[in-house]
Amino acid sequence: MKIAGADRYNDALLADLEANVQRQASMEATFDTNANYALLRHYLTAGAFHTANQTTSAAHTTARILVLALMRLPEPHFNLALAILPGPVQATPTIAGLAEAAHALETARFADFWTTIGAGADAATHPVAAAALSVPGFEDAVRRYALDVVALAYTKAPKEVVAEATHLNGADLEAYIAKHRPTWRSESDGFVIPQADDAAARNSADAGGIGVAQLAPFLTA
Repeated sequence: MKIAGADRYNDALLADLEANVQRQASMEATFDTNANYALLRHYLTAGAFHTANQTTSAAHTTARILVLALMRLPEPHFNLALAILPGPVQATPTIAGLAEAAHALETARFADFWTTIGAGADAATHPVAAAALSVPGFEDAVRRYALDVVALAYTKAPKEVVAEATHLNGADLEAYIAKHRPTWRSESDGFVIPQADDAAARNSADAGGIGVAQLAPFLTA
């Protein structure tokens, strides 16, 4: 969706911008950074955030934009979107929880991340889980990012490290790795990671502009 100039503040486009976020969340459209930022700025200038709470359309859509951005780590979309939001909105339980989760991911504290987003929690009573589950594929996107970080830190990753990174165990973990990291060799005490996967992870980190290689010290053998 092309947004330029005064269109960023055109009230007539508000419904289209919100619908575009929904299409992104349902994977009917590709991630649209410019349109999402335009919508957040529209909310800001129109005063929509003055009454932001867990039931308003603006609050739900804002959380969904942040979840979509979080799925693109190591690209910096999450922090850029968060910076548009005024302090009171950042302090709401859902947004604050997503920000905490993002920081945990960026510092390779994967157990903290899964706890913060309420993995396995009832979305009806856990606002961060509700936001995360509103976008199909969220957990899978995070797991792919986490495995890239693991590939940067290890040539042989202990299974407990990979389990913590992915929030999977046993047969579920083995099946996930076999499907999404077929070149990793499973042994009794860990996964052997070929150099090609390490190089691919580094390329992904460099392309994102955040420097995921800096996270490797947080994962110690």
